[in-house]
Amino acid sequence: MQKDNIDKKVKKSILHIKTLKEELKPNKLEKKVNVKEELQRIVKTETDLIKIGENVSKLKNYLIVLYISSSFLILILFYHYALNTSVSSDNLKFRNDLIKITPYVSDIKINTLHAKWTLMKNKSDYDNINDEIRQLKIKHKIE
Repeated sequence: MQKDNIDKKVKKSILHIKTLKEELKPNKLEKKVNVKEELQRIVKTETDLIKIGENVSKLKNYLIVLYISSSFLILILFYHYALNTSVSSDNLKFRNDLIKITPYVSDIKINTLHAKWTLMKNKSDYDNINDEIRQLKIKHKIE
């Protein structure tokens, strides 16, 4: 919307300059009483065009910042989604594995695995729990 307003101002200013050029042709110059006023109008028009150009430049900068910010936000959302999907699939696998081994191991062992899973802090803890479950599955011939 702001760009449309800027475009309208630029077109209006260009039209005004063309009109002034036409009026200042030698055969029409006699009709003008005060050339000084016209020159001041031309200078004002040029100044307005410079200001419009500066505004367009600022608008471009804002758009670049908006584009970068949006891209960064999209990356964060994608990362968050991917992380949640990964954690959810790991939790689902853990619960399914516990259901599979429950008939073959004691309640204490199941509760211990739950506690270890809840207290897990790093990849090493994760790997140890999964190894323990894998060993129980192998021991009881569970796929």
